[in-house]
Order: sequence, then C-alpha cells, then structure tokens
Amino acid sequence: MGNPIVDLGLSCPKAGRFYICDDQPTRFVGCCTINPCTTHDGLCPDEDIQPASFSPDAYDQILAQECLDPGFLWYTCRDSSPPFLGCCSQMGCEASGCPFNNIIKTIDNYCSYCYCYCCYYYCNQQGCIDDATHCGGHN
Repeated sequence: MGNPIVDLGLSCPKAGRFYICDDQPTRFVGCCTINPCTTHDGLCPDEDIQPASFSPDAYDQILAQECLDPGFLWYTCRDSSPPFLGCCSQMGCEASGCPFNNIIKTIDNYCSYCYCYCCYYYCNQQGCIDDATHCGGHN
C-alpha cells in the first residue's frame, strides 16, 4: 500500500496540513493548523480544525469515518468546489462544501491508514488485518 494522503489526493484548501494520527488514543483524520498527532489525546483543537479536500478521482476509494460528536455526519462530496470530506452538522455537500463553523473532528475507530485507504483492512492490537467484514457497510 502507498501513502493515502498522496494516493487519495487528501489536502487542506484553506490552511493547515492533512494528518492521519494512527498512534494516538483518538485517531484524528483531517486538516489542522497544528500537529494533532503530538497532542496528549491525538485531537486537533477546535480552533485549529480546517476543511479537508480530496482528489475527485479517488471518490470511490474514500470510506466513511466516525465523527467525534454524534450530531455530525461524515460527508464525501465530490461535486463541491473544492471537493469536501469530513464531519459536518448540516448537509456537507453544498456547492462550497460544509460551512466552516459546522466542521467537527473526524476520528477513525480502526487504523486510519488501513481503514481509510482500503476497506479490506482494519486495525486491531496487532496492526492491519485483511478482513472485509470491518468495512462499515462499504465493499
């Protein structure tokens, strides 16, 4: 497997950098203006979260992730300009994506790298496991 940030064209169109924090208690996935992988909990502080984007060509390869707040839903919006992916408290697939003040932290229950990149892999204590039953409804 390659690097999902490169392979999926994951980017931060406004500010910050795209992070996948595999080695933290909470596995943050998304754009942040600080390195959330170095925080004590692996989260990006609310004031540092930024909108995330991806290559439209990778749309079918991006799997839903978990939102930290249950009032938010995961969106992968190929037709927004720029394309938007992340958790939003309202419809995230508007013409310009999720309004900035409605974005919240995105986390991954499995290895961010494995789960986000290919649904046939998930993470347990031993690392990435080849098992399509953990695709979160995606095949």
